[in-house]
Order: sequence, then structure tokens, then C-alpha cells
Amino acid sequence: MNEKWLVTGATGFIGSHLVKALLSKDVKVHLLILPNTEELLGELESKCDISVYDGKTESVVEIFNRINPVGVFHLASKFLASHESKDINDLITSNILLGTQLLEGAFKSTTRYFVNTGTNWQHYNDEKYNPVCLYAATKKSFEDILMFYTETSTLKSTTLKLFDTYGAGDTRRKLISTLAETAVTRKPLLMSPGEQLLDLVHIKDVVSAFMAARIYLLSDNSKKYSEYGVSMGISNRISLCELVKRFETAIGYKMPVEFGKRAYRFREVMLPWTKFETPPGWTPGVTLNEGILEMIENARKSKYK
Repeated sequence: MNEKWLVTGATGFIGSHLVKALLSKDVKVHLLILPNTEELLGELESKCDISVYDGKTESVVEIFNRINPVGVFHLASKFLASHESKDINDLITSNILLGTQLLEGAFKSTTRYFVNTGTNWQHYNDEKYNPVCLYAATKKSFEDILMFYTETSTLKSTTLKLFDTYGAGDTRRKLISTLAETAVTRKPLLMSPGEQLLDLVHIKDVVSAFMAARIYLLSDNSKKYSEYGVSMGISNRISLCELVKRFETAIGYKMPVEFGKRAYRFREVMLPWTKFETPPGWTPGVTLNEGILEMIENARKSKYK
């Protein structure tokens, strides 16, 4: 099978790792990227075909008709834990308009499969739907559009809802990266009371979940539409306080973390979503303790560069 997938978000942490995994399986990859971001692709620039997104629906449709991908991995998004008025256009364009244009392109071509990326933040207080923030609301809005295109075409689609993702080399200011840096530098870190539960999934497991979604959609028994949670498992969730203790066990000394010095942010997720299934054929393989050791080692290397 001459399998080709169009991927958005390849300049990001998760997207770049996914593209590498696809290439390792001899899958042809076509990237749709924003203007002037080629340099962010690194080695991937020479290994993939690339189209530049110009914001026009007709241009996206033309790309699909020209390359005829079997499926789409849609990872591009605009993430903001809280927004200001000036952010609304970018949130709508990135999280709703772009995805809708991709679906229109898929609808008017031979594309059969669509893997979407959602967030557990669509389920504040573990509810069926209650968005933590406007970002989460835009993710749900796009899911409704995805459902329309799926129900009115031959498209099969799935949404993978992510929890807290991390890994070495991640330039996002993620909590676990900050803790690893604190463990190495020993600079004081002011934190909330630390009672919120965390579901921390290593990048290797996140990528394997996307790869499992691909295998599932290509199979004969896949549903028309499905959604899954990419989680370490409810029993493996720990509080922020316990996470710090895990770091302290790994490094052998007490970290300068001061709990209760910051307030919980507005609509802090204290209990992550629980009412989900994981992707068929997928189980996480990297334990949190293994991930912590990796993050500490990465922080040490970064300190002495």
C-alpha cells in the first residue's frame, strides 16, 4: 500500500515525534505548515513533502486533490490556558477554521481517515462536557464539525484526547520540565498547595497512541467515529505534592519547592477526566519513575551545555 498521510503541527513537540515514527514505518508524510516555519522542522524538512498554509480553503482543497493522502493527523493548535480578547482570532483560526478546511479537503478528495487531537480539558469536573477554558471550547466546537463531515461522507475519524504530555527536549514550559530544572538548579520554586491530580504521559506513549489510532482506522472493524483518552490510567495518577516527592527520591535530596505560595489558577483541574476508553491496541510503556529520571538527566545536560 502506498500509504501517505498529511500531518499538521509537525513543528511542535508531539507532531515532530509522530512524523519520525511514521517515517520509520515507511509511511509517506506530507506536512502542512505555517509560512516561515520550515527552519523549525530540522531534519524533517528534507524527509517530507511540504505545503505552506495560506489560510485559503481553496488552497487546502487543491493540496488534497494534488497529493491524495489516505489520512490526516491533525495536531496543529493554539493552546492558551486563559485568553485575552486579542487571542480570539488566533484561537478560532487555529483550532476551528484550519481543521474545517482540512475536512473540506478530505471530503473533496480520496482521503478516508482523520485523526484529531482533543484535550481532557473538555471535561472539567469530570463532566461529559464542561470546557476548562476557551481553548477547550474550541476543541469541542471542532469535534462537532468533524462529526458532521464524518456522518456525511465516507470518512472515518477518531479523536485522541490528551492529558499532560512530556519528554526530553520539550521546549514547552510544562510542569514536569520545570520540576526537573528545579531539581538540578536548586532554585526556589513557588507552587500552589499541590493537591491537584496529574496524569503524565511520556512522549513515546503519546506517539504510540497516535500510531495505534492509525492501525485501528485502517482495520476493517473500526468505527465510523470514535474518541479515546491517552492516559497513564486512573490508578497511576498522582498529586503534585507526590510528584515532587518522586523527584526527591530520584535525586536524593529535598527540593526547594514552596507549596501554597501560589493560588490555584481559575478552573484548576483537580480531578482529570475518568470516563474514557484508551485507544484499541494501546497501552503506555514508560513509567513515571522512568520519565522522571529521563527529565532530570536532560535538565543536567542542558545546564552544562
